Amino acid sequence: MTDYVIGSTSRLAKAYMANSLTTEFVPFTRNEYMGWLQDESGRKAQAAFADAKPEDCFHVFAGITDPKENLESLSKVNLKLPELIYRVANESGSLVVTYGTVMEIRKGMGNPYIESKRLLRSAQAEYLNRGLLIKHLRLHTVYGIDRPQSHMFLGQILEALETNSEFRMTSGRQFREYHHAEWVAEEIRSKIKSRRSEAVEITDGVRVSLADLATGIFDYFGRPELLKLGALPDPDFEAYQEDGTENMMTASHETIALVNRVSTYLQNCLNGYSPNSVER
Repeated sequence: MTDYVIGSTSRLAKAYMANSLTTEFVPFTRNEYMGWLQDESGRKAQAAFADAKPEDCFHVFAGITDPKENLESLSKVNLKLPELIYRVANESGSLVVTYGTVMEIRKGMGNPYIESKRLLRSAQAEYLNRGLLIKHLRLHTVYGIDRPQSHMFLGQILEALETNSEFRMTSGRQFREYHHAEWVAEEIRSKIKSRRSEAVEITDGVRVSLADLATGIFDYFGRPELLKLGALPDPDFEAYQEDGTENMMTASHETIALVNRVSTYLQNCLNGYSPNSVER
């Protein structure tokens, strides 16, 4: 079996391609897939996958996650690229794996990034009706492997630590799951064993409020004074814990362990990033 990895430089793609002895990978970088999108005839993409067989798998790891990007820019990669892969895979009968966000199915949650994933979900219906095999995996926040992107919550915390500057945030009542890329990669390998069309959430059920996560991280680094909880207004629509934030003194062992793993990851980033098994 061959796995065609579109967006091979992403953190999740790197994790997925690591530690696998039984799969042949064919990686494609941004320069390559952007070239496909610029070719209106579709021949470049068809040529790239000319040898694809029904038992093979297409992974569309490529994507733009910055919610400040406009919907047109986001859709070019988050929507048009998967659609192009659907058309190519339809000819070979291969399984296509796309990656979304759990936010795409939550009512009231919205920004251009989430909307681009909803558009992808709508587009999938047409190809499913044609009999194409599509496995859509909805992800929570993924960390590890590389430094966090600057627009991400962890990226902003890392910048505050590096520059010794205040970290201003909302009340932090929003809750999230944070998963290490290597753990997510293991889940992907497990999910694709079943070659059937479905949409699946990748989750371990361990949630943490952003307030608890930020407090734990700044305490870990001995810089609690940098954290300014409540300095920014809460968003109009969000996913909140039913009973507000959970004090870290009474948090579950799983939540405390998660905060420690994420803190270790950021410590590695500050040190120039050297992967550490403790991150997981």
